[in-house]
Amino acid sequence: MIPNGQGSPRPEESWSLDQIGASLLFSEPVAPQPVPLAGDWLEDLRLDQLISQATSGRESYELARLFRRRLETPGQVRFRQDICRDLERPEVGDAWRTFGHQLAETRSCLTRADRTRHNWERGLWYLEAVLQYVQAVEQLSAGLQATGFSSVGLGVVRDFLGAYLKSPEFSDLAREGRGVKAELAGVRYSVKVTGNRVVVGRFPEEPDLGEEVTDAFQRFQQGTPAMREFDLLRPEWLDPVEQRILDRVARLFPQPFTHLERFWRRALQFRNPVVVELDREAQFFLAYLEFLAPLREAGLPVCYPEVVDIGAPVGADSTYDLVLARKLVGLGQPVVLNDFGLTGAERVLVVSGPNQGGKTTFAVTVGQVYHLTALGLPVAGAEARIPVCDAVLTHFGRTEELGDRQGRLEADVAALAEIFSGATNRSVVILNETFGSASLEDARSLGRRTLERLVTIGVRGVYVTFIDELAEIGPAVVSMVSMVDPEDPAERTFRVLRRPPDGLAYALALARKYGLTHEQLRERLGH
Repeated sequence: MIPNGQGSPRPEESWSLDQIGASLLFSEPVAPQPVPLAGDWLEDLRLDQLISQATSGRESYELARLFRRRLETPGQVRFRQDICRDLERPEVGDAWRTFGHQLAETRSCLTRADRTRHNWERGLWYLEAVLQYVQAVEQLSAGLQATGFSSVGLGVVRDFLGAYLKSPEFSDLAREGRGVKAELAGVRYSVKVTGNRVVVGRFPEEPDLGEEVTDAFQRFQQGTPAMREFDLLRPEWLDPVEQRILDRVARLFPQPFTHLERFWRRALQFRNPVVVELDREAQFFLAYLEFLAPLREAGLPVCYPEVVDIGAPVGADSTYDLVLARKLVGLGQPVVLNDFGLTGAERVLVVSGPNQGGKTTFAVTVGQVYHLTALGLPVAGAEARIPVCDAVLTHFGRTEELGDRQGRLEADVAALAEIFSGATNRSVVILNETFGSASLEDARSLGRRTLERLVTIGVRGVYVTFIDELAEIGPAVVSMVSMVDPEDPAERTFRVLRRPPDGLAYALALARKYGLTHEQLRERLGH
């Protein structure tokens, strides 16, 4: 820990404000890259559900796009990881949450200002928006100055805000806005209603008789009266009568209202784009950390992956599907943890075993770990060693639909051709029950050729199959098996272990359970 964020960044993580531009927390600049707004890989890995759940309530920030955009270098990943660690500290995270709430109130005031046609009401809402913005920036800056943190990113933010507060752009805005507010706060007026006639005048310089009146009628009071307050900036819109009252107050006190109009018309674009982007990027981290919170409270492990080189051993211990885990935790059910790893020449995990045994969930888990690592976020697991991938490419077998002119086998082949054309040795490929519609012989032949092609490209990945022998085609392929209860083969454990395929043993165990082995049948038939 470096007290108060003081420290030198790693050489590959040094950033100047000119380079960073409008992004301080995301270690920009990152080379522009296409960001698909939809795709089967999101659904296949249940990342669409993760994004939806994590960003619920934050739709205005449009965070979904940020959850799809992977980083490119280990330095960028570590940059974000350090920021995320800092935001997990309550005092740091709370400072950013307060900042977000205040900027949300700023946006709310601006929306009200835009929707009203009444000039003074618009000006008052605009003034309130400016004051909320000023307070948000000042409090965040003070919080970062007083709080200890270790990340380079938050240090850059602290320095930026310190300079911004001293700039004429901000200091003039804050001084003028508070000056106008103080002038308006000094306005005192009276409203007299006689029948359907309303008279607005200057408040007379008379003593406040409120306490004497209250004392005189105290003996007639029954219960505690409800307090009522008239506030021109209350959340509801001003009704026509209130607007007319405000018009007459402005005539009685022209100077403060002239200053108000001049201020809000001159300060229409008062929000600094870097400050706005800071809020959005902070919400990206906070949304994900809040998504993880119930899992951590349930005792499930979460870790920051060690970012390793592309040729180093990779894997994760005690990992799990984040989306499924959230559901199970909510139902009070246990979550099964699994490990995976590849070393040396190993490239592809071939997962076999009985249906409904957790194979697909295991494949989804591996894909999630790789993608979330490339976002610079914590992942499910007690420990993980993951390189930065350039893509997570998936194909999950689906049933044919009536009216589909393209058969499922043809669709599988076309999808794989697209994957092969885009994959590199930095890619991760997740294939689940591919060629499920083919004959056994065709599925075996196509599966072997697919695995050989993946190994040739050098990708890392998972291949879920019902064909055991594909797990034994060479040293680049690792066999993993979804397990069953040895005492009851029909009972799945949802554990996926590194071991030779045992489909035959599983079939024999099932036959034995239901009295269908050769010996059992002979005995029942009296032979």
